[in-house]
Amino acid sequence: MRSVTHQVALSPAVAARARDLEKHGFRGLDALHIAAAEAGKAEVLVTTDDRMLRRGRRAKGLHVLVVRPTEAVGMLPE
Repeated sequence: MRSVTHQVALSPAVAARARDLEKHGFRGLDALHIAAAEAGKAEVLVTTDDRMLRRGRRAKGLHVLVVRPTEAVGMLPE
């Protein structure tokens, strides 16, 4: 896993993906956060939001892994 920051524009595709994620139980800004992470080709989305973590782990079809900060630290190269 690389440590990178990347800005993602709020495009119609990102907004559409966020709306689709909302249909699967993600809240508005959580859905947008995941959609933007996917659009930016992120491998991992790090969050402390327990609800987002639970939904992210149960959801099928996500293109990003949703993890806690403590889990992400274990993924970093030594």
